[in-house]
Amino acid sequence: MSSVTAANRCDGETESQTVLQGKKGLVAFTLLCLGLAAVGVKTTLFDAGTTETRRAVGDKERALSYSSMSDKKQNTGIIFIKPHASTDAVMRLVHKRMRAEHVEILSRGVVRRDTVHYRLIWSVDMAMAAFAQAPQTIQPTENGRDAFLAAFGKPLEAAFAEDTFLNAAAAMETMSLTPRELYGMWRKLIPGQSRVKLSTHVWVGKMQNIFVVNGFYPAVAETYVDQYHNLRYLEVRWKPSDLSQTNFTSLLTGGNEDPSMALETSLRGHIHQDWEALGLESEPDILHNAVVATPSAFDAWLAAGTWLDQPWQYHSFARAVISRGLLDALLSSDIDAVYLYKNKQATLRGHLDGLDRVDCLNMMEDLLLNHPSQAQSPAVVTHTVRDLFTPPE
Repeated sequence: MSSVTAANRCDGETESQTVLQGKKGLVAFTLLCLGLAAVGVKTTLFDAGTTETRRAVGDKERALSYSSMSDKKQNTGIIFIKPHASTDAVMRLVHKRMRAEHVEILSRGVVRRDTVHYRLIWSVDMAMAAFAQAPQTIQPTENGRDAFLAAFGKPLEAAFAEDTFLNAAAAMETMSLTPRELYGMWRKLIPGQSRVKLSTHVWVGKMQNIFVVNGFYPAVAETYVDQYHNLRYLEVRWKPSDLSQTNFTSLLTGGNEDPSMALETSLRGHIHQDWEALGLESEPDILHNAVVATPSAFDAWLAAGTWLDQPWQYHSFARAVISRGLLDALLSSDIDAVYLYKNKQATLRGHLDGLDRVDCLNMMEDLLLNHPSQAQSPAVVTHTVRDLFTPPE
């Protein structure tokens, strides 16, 4: 199988990167929303060079890709073209812009439609989806607790104890809503008043006297599955001296999740402006926003394993992690754990977003070795980085 982690961001915030742990809830939700049977894979990314990987890309091409990653300072990323924008004209536009920005394309491909929902279940973004398990396992930051109290007039723990604190799947069932309808209601919530951010990956909003966790996600997930078009990807690398990680993300997304508000010089803005000429069937919107990209070298590494079926240890970022002696600490760390660093509370991925490769590694080393995460509750079920390299059965 071939694949890609969507670092997609929604609603003007990093919401589509949001997801709590848990596999059963994800499977149930996917069956509910997409009506698809879950796809199982019996291998693990700790097995180098699986049959699935060889079929997905080809031994020769992948070996060349791995062996060419000799510059330890280069940034790496994965670009995703959503199905609604997956036209030949769009692909030619993306290739042209990458050449103009001195971004090298290491590999490219499509994600089989019958595996997309499975990849969403497994991927680093979706494996943390708050609707996937009991919302009571959320690990909020102190700022998140304060924001909840200010917005809703009660402590978060008190809301947890109520029957009206639901994940997105349960909320759709309770209110008899489709993913699109739930998203429409979610969009109308006012940040800081009827919707607040609890942690790097978790938002909660109040609608019809029900607290709903990550109500945007079901509709976001649907944009990666299309009956007639494929999700496409490009695996890329570039020199930070030519393009910073932040500028790379801006080049793709234009600084806004809404294509109509994105910079016209960005790919997202360009596609929105010329969508008819580029062969799109409808105008891009905040859900169908054409292109998304990994926000850091760390995310690109995780995405390469989850969606491109690359054995984790073959990636250049993995070798850098190993050479710094960070592997054991990283694999055993809780992906949802919150770290306090220079007055910023965020998960590991939240701290790494937007950093160039070397800065990303330096930050990882400092956080993992010198800044213990802030445990929110000993009862919280953790989801380790190691779990992200092991497909669900």
